[in-house]
Amino acid sequence: MAAPRALAKAAAPVWSLNPQGMLVRTLPGGSPQAVQVAENVSFRAVAAIANEVWAGGAAGVLYRSRDSGTNWSRVSFPASETIVAIQFSNPSEGAIATEAGRRYLTHDGGSSWELQ
Repeated sequence: MAAPRALAKAAAPVWSLNPQGMLVRTLPGGSPQAVQVAENVSFRAVAAIANEVWAGGAAGVLYRSRDSGTNWSRVSFPASETIVAIQFSNPSEGAIATEAGRRYLTHDGGSSWELQ
């Protein structure tokens, strides 16, 4: 009798931004697709870890998806500065850099942010 085969883990989508600041999701083996998050929002940074996707832009606009980009919610951010970089080491621990050179940290998955 043959040994059971392990189920292959689905590869995660790749996230990027187009020149107009719209999110773009590329599924493994697929073509890039623009993802509409909110009206009149231009993003400058995107990051993904597991099923969570974060996108930030002008005036401190910050959005999060917990389901690989299907549904999005606005996240409260303590500054009105343009977000230029987002990084998460796990779903709870993350950092955001702003155009003004400030860095904000979260230790609770984005529920609160502190200036570093």
